[in-house]
Amino acid sequence: MRFTEDYYNKFPELEEDFIKITSTILALEKCCVEIVHPKFENGNIMHPQTFNFHIYIQAVLNRVIDLLQSIITCILKSNFASALILVRAFYENTSSIFLASLKIDKYIQTNDLNNLHKMVLKLLYGSRSNKQIKQRIKIIFENDSNQFFSRNEFKKILYADNIMEVISEIETVIPNYSESYNNLSEFTHPNYDGLAGLYCDWENKFTVKISKPSKYDKTLITLVCKLMITYSDFFIESYDSILKLMPKFDELTTDYINKNTI
Repeated sequence: MRFTEDYYNKFPELEEDFIKITSTILALEKCCVEIVHPKFENGNIMHPQTFNFHIYIQAVLNRVIDLLQSIITCILKSNFASALILVRAFYENTSSIFLASLKIDKYIQTNDLNNLHKMVLKLLYGSRSNKQIKQRIKIIFENDSNQFFSRNEFKKILYADNIMEVISEIETVIPNYSESYNNLSEFTHPNYDGLAGLYCDWENKFTVKISKPSKYDKTLITLVCKLMITYSDFFIESYDSILKLMPKFDELTTDYINKNTI
């Protein structure tokens, strides 16, 4: 999905933003693979844990592309309520992968392999549902009973972080990182921005016109485009950082698991 010609004609001042978003999606699409193999470019075979993390990274990449394309679709259909909800979802996915990149780098630098391994397990199998956690622990032990975490330890490890916990951690590095998320939440929740702000137009003191925002609403289009570009930059930086760290990640993970497997 791309911005149509009428948007370029209507908003020439946003042309660079439209091109940036389009080129970003195309670049991300080129990073997608149909099949993930457990082999590095140098021919070395990845540890299964590293291989699973590669699968996770590809899944996140595809999800982000779908979100970006869906946001554009919503804009073209004048569905800004859904567009802003999708932008928030994009923010959440980007935040998760951004924090993961910071932690992987930190754990590798400090040789903190225990927390590195726990982080990967949480990203791969984490859930907020106790029922799902029990099912995943069962599958993990069925596939390989030779685990170095007990079932009770897995229950704690696999309990996924709340997105606000993720954002709070990022704010120790980037102050006020939560501000845009809070603003997006105003559109998601049944508050003014998400209701009257989007659908009500006061024609006079006693008359309110109820309608969708125009698909050419410059303020909303500008807001959505700027957020898409900002979060895309974060995602690309994080994605590239993780890929560069993968060989070292695999080396340390293999060493850690070999030393700690019962």
